[in-house]
Amino acid sequence: MKILTMKGMIAMRQIKPVLNQQMVKRLVMMCFGVFCMGFAVTIYNKTQFGTDPFTCMILGFSYHLPISFGVTQLTINILIILAAFKFGRQFIGVGTLINMTCVGFIADFTTFLYDKFLPDPETLPVRIAMFLAVMVLHSFGGSTFFTAALGVGAYDVAGFVLNEKTKINYRWCRIGTDVFCTIVGFALGSTVGLGTVVTAFFMGPIIQFFTDFFSLPFLYGKETAREKIQEEKLARQRMKEELAKKKEKREKRTW
Repeated sequence: MKILTMKGMIAMRQIKPVLNQQMVKRLVMMCFGVFCMGFAVTIYNKTQFGTDPFTCMILGFSYHLPISFGVTQLTINILIILAAFKFGRQFIGVGTLINMTCVGFIADFTTFLYDKFLPDPETLPVRIAMFLAVMVLHSFGGSTFFTAALGVGAYDVAGFVLNEKTKINYRWCRIGTDVFCTIVGFALGSTVGLGTVVTAFFMGPIIQFFTDFFSLPFLYGKETAREKIQEEKLARQRMKEELAKKKEKREKRTW
C-alpha cells in the first residue's frame, strides 16, 4: 500500500482548490460571454448596420412569427441541436445549453431596457461608434466563452459536424453556413449590411487577440498561457507544412 508523505498530503490538499478555482473561472467566463452575445444583438439592431449571419437569420424568422426574438432563437437552436446531436454529441456541453437558452432572452431583456431608458442613435457617427464598440465587446465575450471550453454554441456545432463528416476544412464549412444564414435572413426581411460583412471578417482576429492576451492568461496564468499559445502556433505551422506537402504531391501527379 502506498504511504503518502506529509509533502504529498499538502500537495493533494492544494490540487482541489486549484481545480475548483479554475472551474469557477470557466463558469464566470462562460456567463460573461453569453451576456455579451445577447447584449450585442440589441446594439446591432439599434445601429441598423446588420448583425452576424446567424442572428440575421433568426431576426428574419422573428419578423414573421408571433413570438419574441428569444423564443425564436431558442426554437431554432433546439432544432439544430436535435439534428446535430447524433453526429456531434462531443461538442455539446453545459455552455451549449446555456448559450441556446439565454442569449435570445438576454437580447429581449436588454432591448426592453434600452427602449425604456435610452433614445435610438440618430447620427451616423454615433451609430458607427456604437457598432464598433459592441463588436469589440462581442468579440471579447466570444473569446471568454470559447476559452471556457464548456461547450460551443448550437450554431457552431453545425459547422463542426459538417467539418467532421465531410472532411471539408472548418473555415469553408463555417463560410457555407454563414452564407446560407445570410441568404435566408435577407429573404425574410432581415437587414444585411456593412455590419454583417465587418463582423464576418474582423471578429475572428479580435477574438484571437483577446484569447491570447486575456482569456488564456486569466484562466491558466501567464506562463501556461504562453505555452498553450506557442503549442497552437506550432500546430498551425505543422498543418501548413502538411497541406503544402499534399499540394506538392498533387502537382507531381498532374505532371
